Amino acid sequence: MTGSSPIHQLKDMPDFKKELLQIGGQEVWLFYLDSLVDAIKTKQYLLRQSELLHHAASPLPSDPSFLHSISGKPVEGDFAIPVLQGQAILFDTSSLQAVQFTPLSVNLERSIEKSQIQSVVAGPQTAFTEELDTNIGLLRKQLVSTNLVCRDITFGTDIKRRASLFYLEGSAHSGLVEEIWDAILKRQHVDHLTTQTVYKTLQQKWWNPFPTIFSTDQPMEASQMLHDGRVLLFLDQYPVALVVPGMFQDTVFLTEDRNYPQIITYFLRILRILALIVSSTAPALYVALIAVNPEVLRIELALSIAQSREGVPYPAMVEVLLMMLVLELVREASVRLPRSVGPTVTMVGGIVLGQAVVQAQLVSNLLIIVISALSIANSSIIGVQSTIAIRIYKYLLLVITSVFGFVGMFIGIVGFIVYLSHLITFGVPYLSKRKEPEISHE
Repeated sequence: MTGSSPIHQLKDMPDFKKELLQIGGQEVWLFYLDSLVDAIKTKQYLLRQSELLHHAASPLPSDPSFLHSISGKPVEGDFAIPVLQGQAILFDTSSLQAVQFTPLSVNLERSIEKSQIQSVVAGPQTAFTEELDTNIGLLRKQLVSTNLVCRDITFGTDIKRRASLFYLEGSAHSGLVEEIWDAILKRQHVDHLTTQTVYKTLQQKWWNPFPTIFSTDQPMEASQMLHDGRVLLFLDQYPVALVVPGMFQDTVFLTEDRNYPQIITYFLRILRILALIVSSTAPALYVALIAVNPEVLRIELALSIAQSREGVPYPAMVEVLLMMLVLELVREASVRLPRSVGPTVTMVGGIVLGQAVVQAQLVSNLLIIVISALSIANSSIIGVQSTIAIRIYKYLLLVITSVFGFVGMFIGIVGFIVYLSHLITFGVPYLSKRKEPEISHE
């Protein structure tokens, strides 16, 4: 093999292997990556096929029976990309023909496990994995329907990445599907190293923290989204399905709720709506009542709060920001640290540090209660990105409330609603109603 051969780009890779084999009476080169291919089993498989074709008269690459036996297909030009994707290449130097086939690969996949992102109480426990084909299989197992349509595509030029788009014919609006597909085709050449470029392809604005693309790692949730008329996009090596378009109701409505009696479903949703209100307005409400508009409180309650804040040297605004910053750091540390250490940091930050700052009279007892309620309420919101978006919004509401009091808080809430009402993804408003299944009350 010379430096100008089609495979020369891979010669410096330590796991790239090329071996000369005798198959079907022909000398052929076998190319593969040792890190992706089980070489011993693959060569044993090829030798077995060679024995079956021992009396074949035609050369290897042009022999249709051999191509059929190894499920191979001819390759023209540079075959470096198939090798990088885990394929093996048989190259006949006499005829300069090559055939690509799927070898026996090294197992690099994790098994199907419980969801690590979303906790499931009443529903299937399986979750998507990084392998695209496995995710498609899980979805088809959950949704057995001839109306399920799949479109495959490969993103990127230098770095190839497989993706599959799914929708349910008859449920998804054809205009929505074609608009999403056209947007994907326009940016098919982009190398999607991270999902930020995928989000941009699917019209998620970089300055918008609220998720107009919902993600789920549960086949049951993905199946229900398809019934709702949404479109799913699976990326290889990404363990969630991207749901387009995402809606604001996804932050409080969960498919799993429908596995309970209807009254429990409504109760859970009302709880999450209350959690959404508390997590976004609690700090601003505290500052408004303590520092800007204390006259709205009953005199007994105002005196009790004043007694609680006695000795605190900071204004209410600084006091709240200090504790919210500590809470953010504790939350971030508990996520990034190993699971064996994360709960310890949470306990130290939440209990030990909280008690210490109160005894040092840096913050009031009432603020500790507010911050605790805020943290619990924020954790009740569905979706990590939705949770972070609400955390960002509460800071903006806190600033405007600290200046203008309840008037500023009212303006902030109205501005929040107006902002959400202007978010549109592929023609679908962010505040539009999610389609609910028809339920008979007979």
